[in-house]
Amino acid sequence: MPVPKTMKVLTKDKDVVGYEMAEVEVPAPGDHQTLVKITKVGVCGSDIPLHDWTDVGKSIATLPFTPGHEAVGVVVQIGAGVQPMHDLTPGDRVGVENHYYCEKCHQCRHGQPHICSFMGQLGHGKLGHGPGMDATIAKQGGCAEYALVPTKMLYKLKYDITDVQACLLEPMGVAHNGCEAAEVTKGDDVLITGCGAIGLLAVQICKAMGASKIIIADIDEKKLQMGIRFGADIAINTLKQDLKTEVMNHTEGFGVGHLVECSGAGPIVDTCFESVRKGGNMCLLGLPKKPIRPQEPGKDFLFRCRTIRSVHGRKIFHTWEQCEKLIATGACQPELIVTHDFPLSSYQEAFGALLGGKGIKILMTPETSSPKL
Repeated sequence: MPVPKTMKVLTKDKDVVGYEMAEVEVPAPGDHQTLVKITKVGVCGSDIPLHDWTDVGKSIATLPFTPGHEAVGVVVQIGAGVQPMHDLTPGDRVGVENHYYCEKCHQCRHGQPHICSFMGQLGHGKLGHGPGMDATIAKQGGCAEYALVPTKMLYKLKYDITDVQACLLEPMGVAHNGCEAAEVTKGDDVLITGCGAIGLLAVQICKAMGASKIIIADIDEKKLQMGIRFGADIAINTLKQDLKTEVMNHTEGFGVGHLVECSGAGPIVDTCFESVRKGGNMCLLGLPKKPIRPQEPGKDFLFRCRTIRSVHGRKIFHTWEQCEKLIATGACQPELIVTHDFPLSSYQEAFGALLGGKGIKILMTPETSSPKL
């Protein structure tokens, strides 16, 4: 597969709001690295502090970097030192697991590489540790025509799913990890708070897991109606209805057995515990911007024996395999949440839609130029 000498990338190398489009040399893969031609990249709410370069953005990213942590593409070149276990050849379609792990810390040695203590991350300028990690890798991101990726972080697609579906394996994996952590199984009742991209994906996943009653809550009527179309049974608009009262009305006064919190909205996070029955399971996925303050700690936690978990990312590569299978069998259709797909050259429109809250899921497609050999 011919590779051009240069490529277009988005970059942030200054302490400013926004990104610039630049033309840079296409990097050659070193040991334990693979060059991927990006076919789709997604943007999400966690990209806002990076774009605006807020204090939060500065705490999770390092200049310079190319954004884009949700990416899918095609293997172009493979560097030396790649083990046969990776089973990759040029032309293979791959998704990028963006939690770069070191292999040596406590978490990595105990089956939790997705929460590595020395985590690097695609699209954040963070230098991770382990094979294939170097300063060039740290700057890479999915908002580019090509990206250099540590080979071990590539998930080889097993089914003939579309690029759009494959790009959504990353956010869908977060939702799936959360639903598993909440221990949703056949016949369960579930409350999903927040109907953004992750919450809507969680609706589809809980349905596929066999949940018998799915209650959703949000303040946006359009998102609630979308959740109903995806399989939710009951929609609660928390601007007009009291969350606890409505949940209790639909659960014989006991509350739901499982909660997947995807909103990160302070008033909802503070009170959602009240809607979970004794011994229930909860998973927090949304990112609160302020401290969580449960209304009655004793009643909400100590005396009701609820299990509360949080998740960060996806289990490598268990979550990817499970999500791809759900898509391939038709059990989930994550592409239904996509509202925009811009060419990469229209990145300002894409981020404008994100910042303006005009879409659910926004993708971009690099327009790879003809090879300049």
